[in-house]
Amino acid sequence: MTSLSDDEPIRSSPSFPTVVLADVILRSSDDVEFRMCKGMLAQASPVFAETIARLSASDAEKGVDERVDDLPMIPVAEPAADLELLLHFCLPRAPPDISDLSCAVRLLESAKKYRVEWALDCARAAFVQLAEDEPIRAYAIACRLNLEDEAREAARLCLRIPLATLIDSEVEEIGDIGAKAFKRLLVYRQTCASVVVGRIASWAWVDALCIAAPDTKWLWFSDGCCDKMPVNRTDYTGRREVCKKWWDTYMKGVAEKLRSCTWEGAVSSRDGLQHFLRSKNCYLCRAGAAEHIDQFTENLRAEIAAQISTIPYVFDPSLP
Repeated sequence: MTSLSDDEPIRSSPSFPTVVLADVILRSSDDVEFRMCKGMLAQASPVFAETIARLSASDAEKGVDERVDDLPMIPVAEPAADLELLLHFCLPRAPPDISDLSCAVRLLESAKKYRVEWALDCARAAFVQLAEDEPIRAYAIACRLNLEDEAREAARLCLRIPLATLIDSEVEEIGDIGAKAFKRLLVYRQTCASVVVGRIASWAWVDALCIAAPDTKWLWFSDGCCDKMPVNRTDYTGRREVCKKWWDTYMKGVAEKLRSCTWEGAVSSRDGLQHFLRSKNCYLCRAGAAEHIDQFTENLRAEIAAQISTIPYVFDPSLP
């Protein structure tokens, strides 16, 4: 065994808490040391547990070639910033908040490697939350690091971004992935838009709403009460229904929105109500308009989300 001489200062992280009764030292790749308890590490990580089980104060060839204050030293491949973040999840205390996407990804990598399940769950939750604000960047990072679940979630969040914005994106991390990875995102997006727009153009999904309330006089169907110019709306199956002009115009607008941003948040009750109010309507229709449109929008959003959930994002880590 070798030991550090008295004139060689031991580097330690000033922000890492003092661990009482520490009996092992982890040394990062940039030579920062963290004093920990073997029991804490073993409890948090089966990988650390296996490493600790192999430690022997008298067996240098099993990985311990340096001691400090008679404590075994375990070198790890992670830099101090990444190791410290992971070790916070091995302590019996509240971990730090993860407020940066890069931080969440670094924790994901180390938590997967050392199988620290609590850290992994927290990192994934933080990634999804932070990816909502930066979905393109999140997608690029996840692809670069071959994080399949995170890439799939980021791809879904990218559906909320207008296509032109996605194509013109100047996110720095996009340059870190190949053209094929970006193409996968565009193909997924195109497929989602095609399926969703085709579905909402069909009368079939509207039937479920009508069947659920058979006695309700839905205000988008024309019955001659106030719409003097009804529209024969035919879906892709050839089925035709007579509906009110304002509703037909509204649904065409919804389809255009969904081609640009394919997610349930692209539709709102307010848009439907505005189309209704601009039309010539009678007091009977006005009485139930808000309720009908709210109920219709809720069902429309659910249908959009359901359709998107059926479309797989194909992740292939072998592609650049």
